[in-house]
Amino acid sequence: MTPIALRPRLLRNAHLRLLVEVVERAQDAYDDPNVLMAARSFFGRRFADRDALDLWLEERDAHSQFLPWLLWDAELPGGAKAIIGALNPQSPSELEVLRGLMATRARVWQVVQVRGGLTTLRQIGSDATVDVDEPVLCRVAVPGELYVARVLQLPGVALLDAVHACAPASGEKALLRASNRAARAPLHRQLPILLAACDLVLRRLPTPGQDGTALLRHATLVYEIEDIQSVDAAMQCAVQAGHLEVQACGRYSIRDANFGPVGAVLRRTQGRLYAATGLPREHELRQALSAALPGLKPRTTLYRDVRALFEPHLRATWHPEALRSFARDFLGECLMTFPDTPYTWLGGATPREAILTPDGRAEVQAWLRRVEQVSAVAGPGYERAAQTIWRDLTAAG
Repeated sequence: MTPIALRPRLLRNAHLRLLVEVVERAQDAYDDPNVLMAARSFFGRRFADRDALDLWLEERDAHSQFLPWLLWDAELPGGAKAIIGALNPQSPSELEVLRGLMATRARVWQVVQVRGGLTTLRQIGSDATVDVDEPVLCRVAVPGELYVARVLQLPGVALLDAVHACAPASGEKALLRASNRAARAPLHRQLPILLAACDLVLRRLPTPGQDGTALLRHATLVYEIEDIQSVDAAMQCAVQAGHLEVQACGRYSIRDANFGPVGAVLRRTQGRLYAATGLPREHELRQALSAALPGLKPRTTLYRDVRALFEPHLRATWHPEALRSFARDFLGECLMTFPDTPYTWLGGATPREAILTPDGRAEVQAWLRRVEQVSAVAGPGYERAAQTIWRDLTAAG
């Protein structure tokens, strides 16, 4: 009989209860002038009142960045107690977690491996690793990815407190430099420095080039579904209305721009929804889902570099199933919008327009041959996707 690891369970439950309480108290204090001033310092903009701050956080899905910073890092008169009041831990576990939260700082972590329900993270610039038992992270983490996150390290147990931002492995050097700068900065400046560096990494990812490698940046929004039946019913209604199209393997693609960016892919797994799109349409997708599918709770946003789909030597660090799912997300969006999307590598023309000239026809055909490599990664049901697009284009041309 396998013994139950009681301590991790007790600490995880204590962590969840405390988070619910402190977040509720912090949100209740949004109209406090000191909180509005702190928000101005964090975001670099003035907020007239709590409604303006609420709207900003909702539109940008910035709760996971701002709230932990407000609670544990911000320089508030009287400290966090002035906002959340006195907390009364109800057990030794809660007292241990609370002390740990107050001492935990945002750091940059890299995913080393995902195995047996545990995600191994390494703090960049250090050989220190931790094994995090977090179901959401275990399902979405890819070795090599970088997280600006808070990992609550207690004796024998590591708990994921918050993921503030995510970047592909190519940003390691830039984020290491930012980590060194942040370590020398005052506490209230450390997280903003890391977030700014992460944003710069994302903006510097390769953009479409002459070789036809379009959509090299991809975002996956991860939501927890609070009311599964309501979300499922809303998605079925959207399918019947023609807003969504059912794809293979339980995926949906957006067909109506009124529902969100056309081609974006939705997939639901148990109590979570994953929504994927090429940048810079992430903000548009987030707004659309908030309006169309009530009952979604944002958990994190992942940013991936699509080059791993086209360059076999970059695939080694990916778990095969994660790479396959990523390939399906990419193809589901890319191929739906490909024929009528203008591309810089086609001189601003769409593929449908480009195939009318010999050079353009050769460029489009070469791109679709590259996509066939991704189709092989995506697996059954995707092998002939590129050929189908080519037949449709040439038949129309």
